[in-house]
Amino acid sequence: HADAAIRDCTRSLVGSEMCIRDRYSAAAEHRLVDFHYGDSRRTVAPHGLGHRRGHWYLVGSTDRGTRVYRVDRISDHTIGEPDGFVRDADIDVRQELDTQPWEAGTEEPVTATIRFSPEISWWAERRLGREPLKRVARSDGSLDVSIAVTNRAAFIGWVLGFTDQAEVLGPPELRQAVIDHIAGAA
Repeated sequence: HADAAIRDCTRSLVGSEMCIRDRYSAAAEHRLVDFHYGDSRRTVAPHGLGHRRGHWYLVGSTDRGTRVYRVDRISDHTIGEPDGFVRDADIDVRQELDTQPWEAGTEEPVTATIRFSPEISWWAERRLGREPLKRVARSDGSLDVSIAVTNRAAFIGWVLGFTDQAEVLGPPELRQAVIDHIAGAA
């Protein structure tokens, strides 16, 4: 009965009963997983699974560092032999799942300062997740925050989601990257 309940629960969460079970087994048995994600094939040493904001995620290490993959976006997977990798004791699955997209990169860290309008400052603050490096509530109701960014493309995509209600104040090169992105989309 328990196995059937797990299959039903998994099916309702991700649409495929094999997704979670296969990836859990791969992590538990130290099996490499090869799969299609986005526009390329990935080979990952899975360290664990977690559920966040209504979705399951696979946390694993690659030749490019630790990565987090949304399980329902994984397709065409193959699972390797047991003991195909040694688990990295420094990878904390919970911490990786708490990481915001702009923090999940390997670029040189930069501190971005963003001003959110009074209309959305409360909403922006909720979406920041971890404590920002600096937070200043301004007298007009706007909010200035400073956050560490190691994935500039993810940061730009995130901040553009606020349309004209958010302005990147600095550093100048990141502000210019946002402006160039907007100009390129026009």
